[in-house]
Amino acid sequence: MADDQVKMPDMFVSFLAQEPQINPNYEKVKEESEAWIAQLCQYDKKTYVKHVKADFPYFVSIWAREAGPEELRTICDWMNWVFDFDDMFDEGCFRDNIKEAARRVTELKEVMQMEDLDVTGRVTDPLLEVFRTVWCRVAKRSSEGGRKRFVQTMNDYVDGVVGQVNVVCSAELSDEQHFLALRRKTIGAGPCFALIEYFYGLDLPDEVLEHPAVQRLDELARELIVMWVTTLHDPSDELTK
Repeated sequence: MADDQVKMPDMFVSFLAQEPQINPNYEKVKEESEAWIAQLCQYDKKTYVKHVKADFPYFVSIWAREAGPEELRTICDWMNWVFDFDDMFDEGCFRDNIKEAARRVTELKEVMQMEDLDVTGRVTDPLLEVFRTVWCRVAKRSSEGGRKRFVQTMNDYVDGVVGQVNVVCSAELSDEQHFLALRRKTIGAGPCFALIEYFYGLDLPDEVLEHPAVQRLDELARELIVMWVTTLHDPSDELTK
């Protein structure tokens, strides 16, 4: 081999080359979750078909393949919810309206502060009601630490979403480092980590999750997800389109 040549190994011989293992409850839960959120949020046919084609439950069924049917349903409901919620800030009615974006985020945070989670009718917005039911299920099954981490990571996520809207509304385009810092929040990895605790029924001490090594693994996982997403499109597109 010439000195100026580099031989690249086959990068697709490990997990990317294999058919992923999925949760055995995937098909049943997918149908139930998509039909439920469509009915509650009164999707038109176009929006419903869009959800079915996106197939968020398939993604969940890969990384939560050992979750029970009830836990899988909860996570699929959250995943279907979060993409609709996120779209409102990326391309929807809150994209360039910082006041209304902040108001919606405040409403979501208030849902996680409700004392009686079983009381219905207190949330009038359908999408917020979806989240309320998810939070109710997560809170009931999770440990105290798990509930706290879900709330913390959800707050981190929605604060990032508002930060993104603030950038869009500002006169100057955010620099790449600032945008990527926001992206680490808006990518939504944190709540997924908390949901792993939920479906496994873990009761992890705070000192374990707060250990510097674990915190660093958390950061690296988010970095990898951000890197993967930004290879699919220019990250500045979300600020300029």
